[in-house]
Amino acid sequence: MPEQVKPQPQQPTSLPPEPVVVASAPPAVKLTPEGRKQRFAELRKRMGRSQIAVVPPAGKIGYWAPLNDSREMGRLDWLGCKVVHESDPKRPLWRANGLKADGTYVIGDVILMECDEETWGMLQEEYLNVHEAMMTNTKATFIQDAAQVGVPAFETAKK
Repeated sequence: MPEQVKPQPQQPTSLPPEPVVVASAPPAVKLTPEGRKQRFAELRKRMGRSQIAVVPPAGKIGYWAPLNDSREMGRLDWLGCKVVHESDPKRPLWRANGLKADGTYVIGDVILMECDEETWGMLQEEYLNVHEAMMTNTKATFIQDAAQVGVPAFETAKK
């Protein structure tokens, strides 16, 4: 009959953890009631800020673009917008949430893009001009399109 092997007691493989000593945090100071009010006011101010607020460097405009929409990203690239990429993430030029280690800003499914302020202004002006032209020419365009297909269009008297 073979001899049975008894299990050996297990020796601990690691030592108990040493207590954590905080070395880099500022020392905890008991706040005065006035200091506490001031800290809460600062916190409330930060909490009220939009998560997608952007403070760009001079001459630039920030735009949050859908990260997974290659068509929109291509359109923005064609218009002159580029993905914001901080050369030194420890000292960013942009102030926005979502800074990643690679220097890009991503929040959820959007990425921060930059465009020159002058180019962006011209694009917005063109969009406004197209919108105004559509609004003023709607009636004439409708009547013209109806006449082309032979459908009567009626005008009502203004009241």
